[in-house]
Amino acid sequence: MDVSVKNLVSRNGKYYFRCRCPAGMRGDDMREIKISLKTSDLKKAVSVCKLITGKLNHLIESGAANTMTLDEIRRILAGYISQDLEEHARQMADYGPICPDTRREGMRRALNAMQYYERDRDAGFPEGRSVAEGILQNIPHTPSDLNFMAQEWTMAQIFLMQMQHDRIAGKRFLTEYNQAIYDEIMSGNYRSADEIRQAETVHTLGELVEQYLAAPHPTWGMSMREAVQNALTTMTEYFGADTDIKSLKLPNLTSFRDNVLMKLPARRKIYPGLRNCSLLEQVEARDGETLSITTVNLMTARIASFFIWCFDNEYIDRSPAAKLKIKTNDAPSEKRSTFTPEDLKTIFTELREDRLNAWKPHKLWIPLIALFSGARQNEICQLQIHNILNVEGIPCFNIIGEPEYNTRLKNVNSKRLVPIHPVLLQLGFLDYVLKRRKNIRGNGSGDKRLWQTLNYSEKYGYGHGYEKSFGNFLRAYVTKDKKKVFHSFRHSFDSYLSNKEPNAFLIQSLDGHGKRGELASRYSKAFLSDMLATLCKLDYGFDIFDVLGKTPLPDEAIQKQIDELPRLTGIITI
Repeated sequence: MDVSVKNLVSRNGKYYFRCRCPAGMRGDDMREIKISLKTSDLKKAVSVCKLITGKLNHLIESGAANTMTLDEIRRILAGYISQDLEEHARQMADYGPICPDTRREGMRRALNAMQYYERDRDAGFPEGRSVAEGILQNIPHTPSDLNFMAQEWTMAQIFLMQMQHDRIAGKRFLTEYNQAIYDEIMSGNYRSADEIRQAETVHTLGELVEQYLAAPHPTWGMSMREAVQNALTTMTEYFGADTDIKSLKLPNLTSFRDNVLMKLPARRKIYPGLRNCSLLEQVEARDGETLSITTVNLMTARIASFFIWCFDNEYIDRSPAAKLKIKTNDAPSEKRSTFTPEDLKTIFTELREDRLNAWKPHKLWIPLIALFSGARQNEICQLQIHNILNVEGIPCFNIIGEPEYNTRLKNVNSKRLVPIHPVLLQLGFLDYVLKRRKNIRGNGSGDKRLWQTLNYSEKYGYGHGYEKSFGNFLRAYVTKDKKKVFHSFRHSFDSYLSNKEPNAFLIQSLDGHGKRGELASRYSKAFLSDMLATLCKLDYGFDIFDVLGKTPLPDEAIQKQIDELPRLTGIITI
């Protein structure tokens, strides 16, 4: 039964709030508001009913009761969206097959339209507001409804333009309203027109190889540049310069490695019959020796470096060349052999001035320095007079790269000071150095090379000619073992010294190897006095003075020579 409080009614012992709908809220299927108060207590029912009545009156007075819900706005827009999707699908069906140029133009126009509505969104929906006013002109609404409609209509246009772009590209074929994809657009979780355009830009293999080779590579010498260019040119010839870089995957590169690189004739560029052949013709014409696994791995490593550069510059999402290297059972230490004591005795016996034809000082001193310092061939061959220093009483090789003297280093770890082994001092090395200094001062020459008979090559530095002559000497007088080369001095130095010195850090500091761990590589420095003490532990198992037929210089004479060297002062670390 009804009670005396307005809008409060009772049915079957339960109380309800009941009233007619305000004019602005009334619809065809909604004439009244009826809410259960969920109580049989009259006192509680009266209190709740008065509260609801007050809230309803406030909504009516403020106009908020007339606002449309977001679902209502989207239901209105859903019809427009479905109509546009269907019209474009029919247009595509009527058009028939699309040629590549027309497809690209259609995609471009869709992205331009998408970008236009993105700018409208960022500017506060001015066009969206104009359209919303037309849609809502015959529908009761508030200013808030108009703002909502402008926002949702503009976002819907972004959605439609992206769908149009994807349909032209052949990616999707929506012909009706799809709530899930529409919600994605409304949430903002989609790529912008610029992001889509950037992702669809084709960067060709030939274009990026050209950019990569033109980019700065401070550690590359001329020979390294040629080696990298050869690997990338070979890859480009196989895949084609116009190939989209994103289309190259690991299976493609693996096939290139196995079916091309592994089958290419060795020294193919020097044979007249192969020089002008195409890559595949060279593969088919192979007869005999092909590229070694070591050479193939070097080429794939250079190709992998190129793809890492492409990844770093955001041309690809990941490198497809990370696993191209062919695994072998050969340990790195087995690629070059060390010299045995008998090898070393034979080498220096045959390098004596009284035995070797056309003897020159560098032919003896360069191998001796390699044996007692662990330095690389080119590091020794490119030494300048001023690279021999007195560092607070310790004579040292200052191994550095100086562009003005055409000297360079293999890597950043190669820069170092190396104490000169006492054996070299006792053999009279500083006597040779000081005489060379006097000759330079005497004739006023700008030539400061330590070995004046070695010529510089832009591609190979100072050591290429010497490497060939020493290789011929080695095969003629010492060994036919191809694993024994000049670099074997460096292997011998590391091997013999490692058996005497447990501190690997000191050996790495001497021969310019990278040091493991951040502490060692970034912060730790070796003291020259400790490095000199380590050098003195070298023992090759024979008497070099006896082999060369020389008598060690006395300490007094050596000290006098050290005092004549240019001095470098400061903290004695490297």
